[in-house]
Amino acid sequence: MFDELGIDARFSHAFAQTAGHLLTDIDRKEHRRSARSLVLIRDPKDTVVSYFHACTRRGGLHERMRHLYPSTLSAFIRDPRFGAEKIARFNLFWCAAAAGTEGMSVLTYEALHAHTAQMLAEAGRHFGHAPGPEEVARAVEAGSFQTMRSREASGVYRKRYGRQLSPGRPDDPDSFKVRKGRVGGHIEEMTTADIEWCNDMAYRLGYRERLADLLNATALPRTHETQRAEIGTPAHALGA
Repeated sequence: MFDELGIDARFSHAFAQTAGHLLTDIDRKEHRRSARSLVLIRDPKDTVVSYFHACTRRGGLHERMRHLYPSTLSAFIRDPRFGAEKIARFNLFWCAAAAGTEGMSVLTYEALHAHTAQMLAEAGRHFGHAPGPEEVARAVEAGSFQTMRSREASGVYRKRYGRQLSPGRPDDPDSFKVRKGRVGGHIEEMTTADIEWCNDMAYRLGYRERLADLLNATALPRTHETQRAEIGTPAHALGA
């Protein structure tokens, strides 16, 4: 979407893919290479399901590290090197970094999904670009799930971005980078025990409360309002 707005952004996983890596202040300082940064976070339960499929079905780095990954989703969720708790701590770490860093803000996947045009326009303004309504509409269309899935399947993204935006196997829908693009999709793949484990972990970390406070200080306009609605819903949807 940023490409469609003419924003020359550098994208990074911010050490998320380093197995067992504990983030420290050194990571925060080394990662600050730009005057403005935007942290995108997502519900750890949705993220861990997506990450499991990426690790076990996609190529590149994931293929070379496949011997490290648990073979079942339930085991992957609970693995301290890759699972839901690592993702929750990652979200809290970078939200806290944003709270103490000028020019750094947070956007949630849930807010972007619910208010795509508004959040994209706010993100553009964050980077010093004020897109007009027509420009935003074109970017939203280009960034729709249907358009992105079609471009990945046809090889358009591979030509433009390389292997990282191409499916592991064209005949395996779960090996696509653009896989489902849904909010709350984890309930279709997690067991009740998996969800309860994630909710217990979030409660132990004080995740909801800590995240809500951080979003109040760091989120783009309306992002924290959307996120408050998310973390206030029943237990299966706790998180950010």
